Amino acid sequence: MLYAKITNGEVEDFPVSIDDTTDLQELTEVAFDNERPPLDQFGYELKAVKQNDGSWKAEYVVVADSEIFVLERTALFKMQAINNRNKLLELSDWTQLPDVPIAKKQEWATYRQALRDVPTQQGFPFNIEWPTRP
Repeated sequence: MLYAKITNGEVEDFPVSIDDTTDLQELTEVAFDNERPPLDQFGYELKAVKQNDGSWKAEYVVVADSEIFVLERTALFKMQAINNRNKLLELSDWTQLPDVPIAKKQEWATYRQALRDVPTQQGFPFNIEWPTRP
């Protein structure tokens, strides 16, 4: 849960850290109507929070990350995507056994090839279109 301190209709402090001495009656609970920007090679910082007609909106600003941070984050996302892909391949290994009907086997073979092709997608590793299981 996020909280803001509002004075005369303006956000005075956000986010407010809550501890045992915090008077929650002075704070307003904040739930945003908009989502965070998508993950990509840039970080986002919260620029402002605004309330309009009882609805909270978050405004973000793009922050260029250091080259090392971008490389590390990209490597982490690649590793997570490959691990997910490998798990999906493992879960579908049974589909290539000799006693699986030919028609089903081909559908699953196509799916498994699409999984193997995931790292070649344009948006990899940040924007992945995962193939649909047959």
